[in-house]
Amino acid sequence: MHNAVANLTAARERIPDHTAALDGIDRSLGNVRARLAAIEQAPAVSLTPAEMTKQINLAAQTVRTEDRRMLDIARAALDRSAGQIDSVVKRGQAADQQIERQIWSAAAGLLAGSLLCATLPEPLPDPCRPVGTCPSGWLREP
Repeated sequence: MHNAVANLTAARERIPDHTAALDGIDRSLGNVRARLAAIEQAPAVSLTPAEMTKQINLAAQTVRTEDRRMLDIARAALDRSAGQIDSVVKRGQAADQQIERQIWSAAAGLLAGSLLCATLPEPLPDPCRPVGTCPSGWLREP
């Protein structure tokens, strides 16, 4: 019996020490427990599928409202820019029309002046004639 107990003691001494590995496993399990506790505390876990759907829809509606507001701002800025471009184009067209009217007016004045000079015998004094003398056709001898 003494030999059997001695053999058991020797067998026990040959078993490797797993204390370090077991400590590592215990630490890992502790980390897993802490993570599970954090997950259990999360509000999403306590929500029912219907409540989660409501919250998702509410968040989506909030985002869509913000997107709509940003699109309205961008559309207004684009409209303002288009209006400014239109006004610049209209000013350019008005300037072109003004130049065209001035050309037509000058041509009409030149034509009217030419017609007036051609139809009237001598409406204006001759600049080459000395002052105080009359044109030859005005003087008649009695």
